[in-house]
Amino acid sequence: MPGIAKSRRTLIVNADDLGLHPDIDRGIEAAHREGIVTSASISAVGSSFEQAVELCRRNPRLDVGVHLTLVGERPLTDPRRLGDLVTKDGRFVDSHPALVSRALTLRLDRGAVARELGAQVERVVDAGIRPTHLDGHQHVHLLPGVWPVVVELARKHGIRWVRVPAFVPVTAGHPGAAGLALRSGLNVLQRVRRGALGALRCADATPALGMSGHLTVDRILEGLAAVPDGAVAELVAHPGVTTPALRARYDWGYDWSGETAALSNPALREAIAARGFALRSFAELVA
Repeated sequence: MPGIAKSRRTLIVNADDLGLHPDIDRGIEAAHREGIVTSASISAVGSSFEQAVELCRRNPRLDVGVHLTLVGERPLTDPRRLGDLVTKDGRFVDSHPALVSRALTLRLDRGAVARELGAQVERVVDAGIRPTHLDGHQHVHLLPGVWPVVVELARKHGIRWVRVPAFVPVTAGHPGAAGLALRSGLNVLQRVRRGALGALRCADATPALGMSGHLTVDRILEGLAAVPDGAVAELVAHPGVTTPALRARYDWGYDWSGETAALSNPALREAIAARGFALRSFAELVA
């Protein structure tokens, strides 16, 4: 076809937070059916998990992984055995910085982490889903005390792909001092994690990661421009349908509907192909 470059780079478009909220699920399904989303990550502790499983069943081409969650939700296992993973009300800690603080001060019980994350993966598997990849809600899977558990879960369940994200550039979206510090720390962690993957695989790049939650066509294409030839890139996306209920539940400031619209824009699919990217899923790359 004239104007379409031969594919020389691979792009996986993964929608995070499947199962957290019905309005997120609606956007993910739309961006998969009408747009470029090839994969999604489901949270086993989300309030709409059962409905999300049905979504996966009626969209068999949607590749599904597990969105390991240790922040902001209720655990699957007995909170009395989870130590500093939970607060007094039995919920996970509210924020990523709070969990980071516990991880860096060695307050996370590896056995507790293993029980909870193991239960999350098992719930997904028991629902009839064969996960192809693992990642973490707010990147918790990279943290000390958590990462070894994630690697073991991947090996146990025959999961080949684990997300090891990098913020390039680290200043994208002007995150502020606290956000910049967290991103810089994660960039250090990802270099360490990439060196210890063994037989596991991760994408070579996570373009536009700093703009995730606020992705537009232009921001996506700007991020993809930095992906080198021959690379596998994972675009981390957060489509949804912005509603008062969703904003009340999650105060992240995301433009869920805007991302759904961008990912579903036919012009984006054409531009991606013209730039030499082939859209794939994790499942297609495992074979």
